[in-house]
This record gives sequence, structure tokens and C-alpha cells, in this order.
Amino acid sequence: MALKAYMRIVAEERAWAYHLSTDRAEADYRNGILLAEERVREETARNMLADGLPHEKIALYTGLPLAEVEKLADSSLRGRDGNV
Repeated sequence: MALKAYMRIVAEERAWAYHLSTDRAEADYRNGILLAEERVREETARNMLADGLPHEKIALYTGLPLAEVEKLADSSLRGRDGNV
């Protein structure tokens, strides 16, 4: 009787651990995708800045906030001038 109860508890704990690990893996995957998408948007914005497009258009086309586009523009100007 005690062995059956123990085996049931162990099985429940294994199922719970599996559930937690798959949830974590799924969350890590989604976060990785979001990070990659953000990097692509930033790289696209940098390319658009290099081509001289207006900041407002870059924000519109990339989905980045205008403040982020301006921050990228400032950092690319500092890098080009040699000032870091």
C-alpha cells in the first residue's frame, strides 16, 4: 500500500518536472525568437540610417520607437566619428 502511494507520488513529481521543463524550453525558444527579431529590426534601422532615411520613416517601417531610432542614429554617428 505504501509502495503504491510512493510510486504515485514519484510519477506525479516526474510529470510535474517534465511539464516545468517543457514550459521553460518553450519560453526560452519564444524569447530567443523575440531577441532575434529585435536585432533584425535594429540592423534594418541602421541600414536605413546609413541610407539617410528620415527617423520617422525608419520608426514606421521597422516598428521601433522613434526614441530607439534616434538612439541608434546617435550611436552610429559616434562610432563613425571615432568617439565612443
